[in-house]
This record gives sequence, C-alpha cells and structure tokens, in this order.
Amino acid sequence: MPGRSQSGFTLLELLLVIILVIVLYAVAVDRLLPLRGDAEAAAAATVVGTLRSALGIEVANRVVRDGAQEITTLEGVNPMRLLVEAPANYLGEVDGVQPDQLPVGHWYYDRAAGELVYLVRYAQYFRTELPGPPRLVFQTELVYNERQEPVGIVLERRNAFVWVQSADTAALLGRQ
Repeated sequence: MPGRSQSGFTLLELLLVIILVIVLYAVAVDRLLPLRGDAEAAAAATVVGTLRSALGIEVANRVVRDGAQEITTLEGVNPMRLLVEAPANYLGEVDGVQPDQLPVGHWYYDRAAGELVYLVRYAQYFRTELPGPPRLVFQTELVYNERQEPVGIVLERRNAFVWVQSADTAALLGRQ
C-alpha cells in the first residue's frame, strides 16, 4: 500500500545501535575491570585494620586484668580468634598447607608457620617477591620498650607487596 507509512527501525539503524552498544560496553569494561583490584586491596586492608584493632583491645584487656607480662602469650597467636565473627572468606586454621592448594580470595592461618595469609584473587593488580601464588602474609609480634618490657603487640606484614592501582583510583587519591 503506497499511502501507508511504516514505523520501526531500518537494518542500518539497528546495526548502528548494536555497534554503539558494543563500543560502550568495551569502554565500560576497560574502565571497570581494574577497579576489582582496588576493591580487593580495600577489603584486605579493612580486615587487617580490624585485626589490629582487635589485638589492641585484647592487649588493653590483658594489661588491665593481669599486667603487661600477660601480653607475651599473644605472640604468634591467630588474630582471627580475637574476632567475634571471622570474615566470610576465612578458611580457618591449617597445618603447613601449600598456598596453591587453597582457593584464592580467602584468608587462612598457617599454624605451622604462625602466619595469617590472604591469597590474592586478582593477581594482575598485585606485586610481591614471594614465589608461588600472590599472597599477603602477616604475623603477630611483641613490641618492647627500652627496658625490654612488653608494651604491645602488632600485626606485622612478613612480605613486601604493593597493590597496583587503577588510573581512576590513583587520580582520586591524587597520585597521578
């Protein structure tokens, strides 16, 4: 029917919309994927901060209750035991297991080494000198004053590491 107008998209218009959606998707993925590493770094830092706070509270309780000497029993302790609720990605205590045998993105406490370990999920955003799977390794250590009396305990990192930030996060933090 010659007098009737058709409504809808032509094949060319539909093709242009599909191409535009693909380009937008590619740009979004390129910008958002590096943020996974930033999020993982922030989550790990949050757990470490929580553990350090729990250690500080436990030290204060023991000093008030039993005196400073009592804090020596905290050296080498699993700091996750001090939390009311462990993180959902905490596997528990293990004995001398190889890190590559455990799932990434999880914490565990190696009883044999006395170390708390986090296995990094997004290795492309993390650098360390340790061989094997990328991981964070921590241990509790006593702090002494100049008279060699125990005055506290710290959750000390055992390996050098650095999180590789996305350009967006570096810009937000003023590190361009």
